[in-house]
Amino acid sequence: RSYKVPSGFSSVKGNPLSLDNVGTEEKRIWLFQTPNEVNIADLNGLEIFLRNSDEKVVRIGDNSYLFTRTAETEYTKSLSVAMLSDEDGQNILVPCCLAGSAVLTKKVGLPEGFAPKVFTSRQESHGSAVHHSAHQRFTPFGSGQVVTRSKRHKHKDKFRETAKKARKR
Repeated sequence: RSYKVPSGFSSVKGNPLSLDNVGTEEKRIWLFQTPNEVNIADLNGLEIFLRNSDEKVVRIGDNSYLFTRTAETEYTKSLSVAMLSDEDGQNILVPCCLAGSAVLTKKVGLPEGFAPKVFTSRQESHGSAVHHSAHQRFTPFGSGQVVTRSKRHKHKDKFRETAKKARKR
């Protein structure tokens, strides 16, 4: 699927649509949710190709955005749009069809050469010295190193404590 924003694309914020905006058959209504920094004029002529997905990264100006096409529901397939009547200037409700809706989300740029470390196994992620059944005891910030105790040697710690108590008597 491919979408091309027409060159006469304009935004309507807070005002009712006029009959000139939607009154002809060649015009369709799309709902775009964009971040505040997006200039709607930059969307004119934008081509978006979606292949087996509803998401695509698009470049608008100097920034990259994630274009996500949302699925139509029973509420968005047909809706009533408040339009200004040309004759007497009163608002009237006119049914129309929503062609689609999409959300633009800003992508955060990563520094050059940044590559996240990918762990292939549990032992690599924790280090080879720590047993897989070990528990961490978390301490407040600034109070020292994090101490890790293994389940395997729990019985030895209790044995040592009881042996020390026996010697003191």
